[in-house]
Amino acid sequence: MSRAEGWALRLQPFDFEIKHIAGSTNISDTLSRLCSQTDLPFDDNAEHFLCTIGEGPTAITLEEIKSETRLDETLIGVVKALESGDWPSILFRYHAFAAELGVTNGIIIRDDRIVPPEKLRSRALDIAHRGHPGIVSMRRTLREKVWWPCMDRDVVNKIQECSGCAAVSNQLPPEPMQRKEMPDRAWQQIAIDFFSAKACATFLVVMDYYSRFLHVVEMNGTTATKTIEALETIFIEQTYPETIRSDNGPPFSSDEFAKYCTSKNIRLVRTIPY
Repeated sequence: MSRAEGWALRLQPFDFEIKHIAGSTNISDTLSRLCSQTDLPFDDNAEHFLCTIGEGPTAITLEEIKSETRLDETLIGVVKALESGDWPSILFRYHAFAAELGVTNGIIIRDDRIVPPEKLRSRALDIAHRGHPGIVSMRRTLREKVWWPCMDRDVVNKIQECSGCAAVSNQLPPEPMQRKEMPDRAWQQIAIDFFSAKACATFLVVMDYYSRFLHVVEMNGTTATKTIEALETIFIEQTYPETIRSDNGPPFSSDEFAKYCTSKNIRLVRTIPY
């Protein structure tokens, strides 16, 4: 929208007529339209390097679950507790589901789901994590087949430790954009901010919303007093605006700057970061 407004302002002094030229007779993006349509043949004589091969996790068999269950001290205690009905306090996470637990062919189950031994749970997480499905899909896949205490927490930890999931995960949705109405005249509404060039200096940038005209002042300090002095030199040359829009930087959010705007009958509008 800003670019369109800029072109509209630049074209106002001219009397012009708009004509459409078809892309077939006006190739504007030559590099993309004139590229070769045939792939180069694979060169068998060139040097080729294999960096890595990812096999992925292997499936878990029932025999593995049986053998590891016999070696898992926690599940051995669960089997004994199911048989005797005496649950030690250390197995409180399993005791809460005692009515749903059972043993079938040396494998502990909860209803129709298998309770894998602790040694195999990380592989179960790796299998459910194939394709980086996300927390919801990964939980749903695991809940259909297996169960163990705090399984949902382990799923969240697995997702958070995955760099691939972090790279493609949806961040917090941005705030909806609110388009500003075009001011009625120049220097009615302006925006100000500081721009720092480490190799050079710090500049105060003032932009007029109507004309998109930029006024840049080199600063030897960013205090409220210095900022007011720089703005005064601009306003004497132009005029005092009705509205100043800025961020919540220390000079702009200070009482001194607020009193200055009040004394000049300027409305100060602060915007949130990003």
